Amino acid sequence: KEVAIKLDFDARPRMARDGSKEIEVHERKIPDEILILLTVDLYNRVMKGRVMLRRDKDNVSWGCAQILFYDHGYKKVTGMSNLEKTWESRLEQAYISGADMTPVN
Repeated sequence: KEVAIKLDFDARPRMARDGSKEIEVHERKIPDEILILLTVDLYNRVMKGRVMLRRDKDNVSWGCAQILFYDHGYKKVTGMSNLEKTWESRLEQAYISGADMTPVN
């Protein structure tokens, strides 16, 4: 949470969080499949072993999305409101059935 709060999406040039390089900011608005998968993975790692209220889980998923969107050059976080409800269930179903090779598209 502390990391996500400090991110400045409007800063130009946008520097990596460790200050080592410049991040290229692009015009894409909708996250690609890789970014969605990375966000779900980071969220699951942060939440591992924790029991939280829905509101707190939403705050965690939003913080994870902010960090990754910033690192990947997006101007703001979009398309993540259904992270846990939609994307996780689609991924689980894809793992179980093997039928859907692009579950987040």
